[in-house]
Amino acid sequence: MILKELSKLSYLGLLMSMKNLKILSKRYFQNWPSWHLIYEWEDDFSSILDIPVINAETKEHIYENTWVRRFFTLTPTRWVAQFVNSVFASKDKYIAFELTVKKNFSYSNGINSIPIVVDFFTRDAGSFHAAYKNSTLICITSLEAFNFLKDNHCNLNIRHLPLSLSDRYMIDRHTTFTKKYDIILAGRKNKILWDFLLEYEKKFPDIEYLYQEEINGQLFYSSNKSGILGSFHTRQEYTDLLKQCRIGFYSTAGIDGGEIRTGGFNPVTPRYLELIASGCLLLGRYPDTDETRSYELQRYCPNVDSYLEFETLLSSYLSGSGPDLDAYVSFLKKHYTSNVALQLKDYVEAGL
Repeated sequence: MILKELSKLSYLGLLMSMKNLKILSKRYFQNWPSWHLIYEWEDDFSSILDIPVINAETKEHIYENTWVRRFFTLTPTRWVAQFVNSVFASKDKYIAFELTVKKNFSYSNGINSIPIVVDFFTRDAGSFHAAYKNSTLICITSLEAFNFLKDNHCNLNIRHLPLSLSDRYMIDRHTTFTKKYDIILAGRKNKILWDFLLEYEKKFPDIEYLYQEEINGQLFYSSNKSGILGSFHTRQEYTDLLKQCRIGFYSTAGIDGGEIRTGGFNPVTPRYLELIASGCLLLGRYPDTDETRSYELQRYCPNVDSYLEFETLLSSYLSGSGPDLDAYVSFLKKHYTSNVALQLKDYVEAGL
C-alpha cells in the first residue's frame, strides 16, 4: 500500500513537471527540407508527452537578428545577457531542437530552454560551454559527440538523446514493398561508393540507380536511365521513393573527405533507419565507433573497403530475395521516436 502511494506521488510529480513543458518550433517560418524531419519529432513528442507545440518566430526574430547576434559575440555583453536571463528562471520550460550548435547566447540555450542539439562537430567544442552555461538540461543526439564532451570534462548537465525514426513509419513482418529501382544514393554522395558504382555500371550496364543532384540551385533525384524524377522535398514523397528501391548506400558524414566538415565526427543519421524501414538492403562506409556499434551498422550495413568487396556484395544483393524483415522489425523497435520521447521524459523528471 505504501509503495503504491509512493508510486502514485512519483507519477503525479512527473505530470507536474511535464505539464509546464512546451516545444518551441520553427515550422511557422522555416521550410527548409532538413527541418521537416525535426517537425516530425516535434509532433511525436507533442503527441506522446501531451505537450503543446508553439511558435518560436517572435523569439527567433529578436535573438537571431544579425545585429543582436553580433552584439552577443562581445564577451561582456553575453555575460550581462546570460546573467539577466538567469534571474528569470521559470517553472515553464521550452524544448528547442537545434540543427547546429549555437555559438552565442540565444532563446534556445537560456535558463528556461532544453536544447536538443542535432549536429555537434569538433569545431563547436570551443564555444559550447560559454554559450550553453545557463541551460539546466542539454540533450546531445550523437553518442560520439556526447562521449567527446564527457571525456573533455564538460560539467554542463548533458544527456544523450539519440536520433530516431517516427512511429508513423513503423513496419511489421507483414509489411510489403513494391520495388522499382535497384539502388538509391540518398542525400550526399560518398565519393568512394560513387566511384565504385560507376565502375560497377561499366561491367553491369543494366542496373538502374537514383542519385541526388543540384540543378540551378535546387536538389533533384535523377535516374541513370530516365533522367530527372523530381525534387521529393516532402517527407512523404521522400520516404515513398526510398520504399521503391531495393538497395541503399549509406555512409557517415565524417569519412572519405567529410572529415573537413565534421572534424572527424561520424554521427549516425536517421537516413540509416529510414532505409531499413523502407525494406532496403544496405552497404556502406563508416568507421568502427561506439555510435556505429550502438546502431548495429556492422550487422545491417556491411562496410566495403575495396571495389572487389563492393562488387561481390552488390551482385549478391541484386540476385537475392531481399532483407530479413523479421530482423529489421526487431531492430527498429528499439529506435522509434516513442522510445526516445519517454527517455526525454525521464531526463526532464530527473534534471529539472
